Amino acid sequence: MADPVTVRLATPKDAAALIALQRRIADETTFMLLEPDEVPVRPKGLAAHLADIAIRANSAWFVAECGGAVVGYLGADGGRLGRNAASARIFVGVIRDYWGRGAARALFQAAEDWARGQGLRRLDLTVQVGNARGRALYESLGYEVEGRMRESLVVDGEPVDELLMAKLI
Repeated sequence: MADPVTVRLATPKDAAALIALQRRIADETTFMLLEPDEVPVRPKGLAAHLADIAIRANSAWFVAECGGAVVGYLGADGGRLGRNAASARIFVGVIRDYWGRGAARALFQAAEDWARGQGLRRLDLTVQVGNARGRALYESLGYEVEGRMRESLVVDGEPVDELLMAKLI
């Protein structure tokens, strides 16, 4: 039987593994915002960022692990002003080997539990219109499409629309 996926809050010590993970995911799919050459290369910079968000009540990063390896991550970037402090923008990535194996679902569950505990009211994300698998996952988790951002990205030289999806918690 395969090892179970576990989720925990990321710490600055995870920086190097998260950079390697982001690079791998960027190589495996065009559905991420970062292109492979845009992934940060300095673990110290990401470690400092993780330390900074650890003191912000409405922001966090989570890592999914299986068999001791980091296989996915989810970040929640909370609003920085009084009027948007109760909402957070979600970004998530899972290596292809773990698509459909519950890693993303576990990350979202951990993030939603954390968000409720922090008093957040809203989580939102964007998804490329061609990412049917991602959209289906988000809809199954209760996220709803709130709008379409036309030609908000350029992927492989072509304009791509994104959908804004959100969930009130």
